[in-house]
Amino acid sequence: MVSGTYKNLRAAQHEALGSALSVILLTTAWLLMASAPAIAQGCDGDDATPVALHPDYPNGALFQGIRLRGAVRLDDRRVDGRLVHGLSGLSWSPRLQRLVAVSDLGFLVHFEPHFHDGMLVGVSYCASHALRDAAGNALQGRWRDAEGLSLRPGPSPGEEQLLVSFEQRPRIQRYTLDGHLLGALPLPEELRGPARYRHPNRALEAVTETRRHGVVTAPELPMAGQTGRGIAVTSLTGPSFEFHSLDEQYSGLVGLETLPDDNLLVLERRYISPFRPLIIALSRMTLPDQPAGAVRQRELARFDTTAGWAMDNFESVARHAGNRYFMVSDDNASPLQHGLLLYFEVLDDDDAAHGPEPAKPPLSRHRF
Repeated sequence: MVSGTYKNLRAAQHEALGSALSVILLTTAWLLMASAPAIAQGCDGDDATPVALHPDYPNGALFQGIRLRGAVRLDDRRVDGRLVHGLSGLSWSPRLQRLVAVSDLGFLVHFEPHFHDGMLVGVSYCASHALRDAAGNALQGRWRDAEGLSLRPGPSPGEEQLLVSFEQRPRIQRYTLDGHLLGALPLPEELRGPARYRHPNRALEAVTETRRHGVVTAPELPMAGQTGRGIAVTSLTGPSFEFHSLDEQYSGLVGLETLPDDNLLVLERRYISPFRPLIIALSRMTLPDQPAGAVRQRELARFDTTAGWAMDNFESVARHAGNRYFMVSDDNASPLQHGLLLYFEVLDDDDAAHGPEPAKPPLSRHRF
């Protein structure tokens, strides 16, 4: 016979155990949801307006070595409490079928592009996530100045990583798609420390990953003490290759992406001031198989505001699929600027030869 006191004790124990299990299950469920918000959250709404960047080149038109496939102006809107501003790096997630952008204010934005007949017609914002340090705190101050972004596919779903390059405190770090720090990549000696660069705010502007040379990165300008138009594009585990900019004084390398043949697509910006014309250029940089081999460089397209192009501060390029790419501008969190997203296709040489190619104006000083 079991006493009433013992039965009451057992009942209390069962109740306590049940409560504890409930807490554990609820906590586990919450952690699982928190660890993958990019997947759980939807992409509702229309957060961009189609725009024409040149009156003579509509969607589908050939321009020099590319085909234009649409452009949109991104809305100024809060996503998870953060205003979408300062997008300086861009990548594409094939698994999520979303673009992931990094802001130089230290957070990620996920958004979904919309297409019609192969042309970009809009986007929907999905989520935003702060970039965090090893303690889980959002990056602050000079530590948050993210500029370059590249997506590293994982061996299985859910294991994609982001490579983020930084200015101010130059480094390249690995993150989850929701901003949690996974670790840092070791930099070659010549890239370590702000004093190596011409200016702390012109440090590791771009990053991409290649099959032959691994992770490749570049500053915006030549390194401290260097002169001329050569900007070092450096493999973290191997050689450096020199990219020749349009202009020694005013041009900077602002974006890198890996082409399907494992060479580089380089985004360049020639900028003097808000009151002067702007040039955005795309070039193909063919890397040698051997460190001592010659680098070949060919301009694919030059967007010049004096030739009618409504350009803004484009800072990053990301491959979508095949030979199609996105390019995004950084609005500098300024009410006078807008974030733009351009979609384009890099043409084969034969296709480019049949398209209209206006003469490229010389870089004369008096025009700027």
